[in-house]
Amino acid sequence: MVASGKAPGYDNISMRIIKHSFHLISSPLTDIINLSLQKGTFPDKLKLTKVIPIYKANNPSLFTNYRPISLLSNFSKFFKKVMYNCITEFVEQYNILYRCQFGFRKNYLTSHALIQLINKVSLAIDQRKTTVGVFLDLSKAFDTLDHQIYLPSWNTMVSVMWLCSGLKATFLAVGNSSKLIKHVLQRKPLSVEFLKDPSLALYSSYYT
Repeated sequence: MVASGKAPGYDNISMRIIKHSFHLISSPLTDIINLSLQKGTFPDKLKLTKVIPIYKANNPSLFTNYRPISLLSNFSKFFKKVMYNCITEFVEQYNILYRCQFGFRKNYLTSHALIQLINKVSLAIDQRKTTVGVFLDLSKAFDTLDHQIYLPSWNTMVSVMWLCSGLKATFLAVGNSSKLIKHVLQRKPLSVEFLKDPSLALYSSYYT
């Protein structure tokens, strides 16, 4: 089950409301999710993300000084949870992931990576060996991945088609403007006058 207490997305439907009405919507929701997986298509309206910019420090007029908080529709989390469980079960069954892949895995915490490193360094010191460490920290690591490189070779698989569908068009709307969200959902072009609206100080829409 998807965790409670999460802020709602553009539709303002909280997880609390969904859980209270789950006995009524579980059957149609299951049918929609199954159809989505069978067709390899992620629903467009669930790709709309409400982004709340949180000010960090320094010059407030620079976008780089804000940390974006993305709020997806709570319904989209059910779709992603189902696919996540399917992929996790598959990679664990066939031992696809490297055994030292820590983080975002059950029972493989990032703290375990530190423990393993400390043990290896301690063993090397006891054996009077020279220890050298190279540490890389990629800024915006996920954004550096080129989806067009590793996805096309698998695009005949329905599960990968579903993932590609979710990546191909992500719509981002900053703030709570219902006018902006309506335009994004209808994929209408935004006029200069529309963009001058102060409530739409930040807006971006991605089509790939």
